[in-house]
Amino acid sequence: MNETPPSKLIQFIRIPNPWMILASLMFYVLGGGIVDYLGTPIRVDIFIVGWVTVLLLVLSAYYLNAFYDLVESEIVSPRRRSGNNSLDPQLSKAGLALISVTLLTSGAMLTVYLVTRAGLDFAGYIIFGSGFLLAIAFAAPPFRFEKKGLGNLLMSLLVVNVSTMLAVYLQMKDLHPLVIFITFPLLFLFLAMLLTYSLESYAQDIAGGRKTLMVVLGWQRGMAIHNVMVPIAYLVSALAVLLRLVPWSITWPALLTLPFAIYQVWHMNQIAGGAKPKWRLLTLIALATSLVSTYLFTLSLWVK
Repeated sequence: MNETPPSKLIQFIRIPNPWMILASLMFYVLGGGIVDYLGTPIRVDIFIVGWVTVLLLVLSAYYLNAFYDLVESEIVSPRRRSGNNSLDPQLSKAGLALISVTLLTSGAMLTVYLVTRAGLDFAGYIIFGSGFLLAIAFAAPPFRFEKKGLGNLLMSLLVVNVSTMLAVYLQMKDLHPLVIFITFPLLFLFLAMLLTYSLESYAQDIAGGRKTLMVVLGWQRGMAIHNVMVPIAYLVSALAVLLRLVPWSITWPALLTLPFAIYQVWHMNQIAGGAKPKWRLLTLIALATSLVSTYLFTLSLWVK
């Protein structure tokens, strides 16, 4: 029996990566925690509009990427249809173009609102500009880094670094060193999590001609980089505490995930040595190491 194809609405909703949307919220709230920890009152309207702007950037990147995927597939084969009983490509292309333009226009309007309400200066424009360029480079020609296997790297920079920096800068008009010393190790853990996820589908990605970060690196180099990034993340956090750049009181809860990280690296080494992978457990551990560390950092900042 043939399965009923999903509705047009469902197909459009499935385009963005829900993990990146969740991550953009988590790291933006992390930035708010830094602001609260430093004793600066949070202006709620600017805080909410700032995250919605980040969300629009993330969404526009995925819809633009889907639009250009469809354009390129039509150039290769004008009669090609994506999937069984899929949408009319012309209708899909028009819909994706409309969604992308609407998201980008809405983001521009909210940016104008933030310029007016928050009084952005040159550094603020740099942060906004960096987020916009990352979203465009992710999806649009001539860059199309998503098609080159570097999309997750750019999106990680957007949701981890730009999102956190924007949350802090909109409230404080300054970037406190805490932003750097907290987000740097969390970026490494986030990228390590993405490498772990893409390792499971490595063979299928190679066979299907899909480029991911792991495919671009090669599985041996990718696993080696993963096994370096995870311990570096914890070493940087520990070093920041020793140098009194980050207080111990907000760092130690995140270090509770260290046993997960040790298992993550150990099992990755086991796989490299030929052991049978425990994919479900490994991906859950990688998720816990990254997002639970982010959550614990955020919680310790907000509760002080």
